Amino acid sequence: MEKYNNLYIKYISSLSFGIALPITLILNLSAIIFKSFDTEAFIFSFFPLMVAVLITANAFLRIAYLKNLLKEQEKSGFIFDDFGAYPIYKKSIIFVSENWVIISGRLAFHKKFIKRIVIRKEMNNNTSGCPYALLFECINGEIYRYKLTSYSDGKVIKEWFNKIK
Repeated sequence: MEKYNNLYIKYISSLSFGIALPITLILNLSAIIFKSFDTEAFIFSFFPLMVAVLITANAFLRIAYLKNLLKEQEKSGFIFDDFGAYPIYKKSIIFVSENWVIISGRLAFHKKFIKRIVIRKEMNNNTSGCPYALLFECINGEIYRYKLTSYSDGKVIKEWFNKIK
């Protein structure tokens, strides 16, 4: 599982810091160029980096949640095994194997732990930009949700589930 967690951390941190660093540099350079460099502006210029650190910390919390989810499945007799796992498309963070669906850093389910999978169109996707949600209804009575930007991603996972069922 560490391989997938590391992939998720790399993805999240490169995205968040890749956006935050240029913004911080632009704010600091403009303050130096226009000679308007004061303490408040200096502190404010690092705000994007602080947000990137918080986003990365949130990713570590999600991984802790994933580890608890795997422990729950292990109690039901489903031991994690990613043999033969492959991404659903190139550079995807979603992997499927014969028995597992793995959403790096977020969710991982054994095929027998899932009762059914539903792809739902989100009514209000203005905040996340993700128009679809993939709902995993599991044997423990819980429903786990993963937001999708593409319907085809959900369709691939649903076809995987129906094929191995």
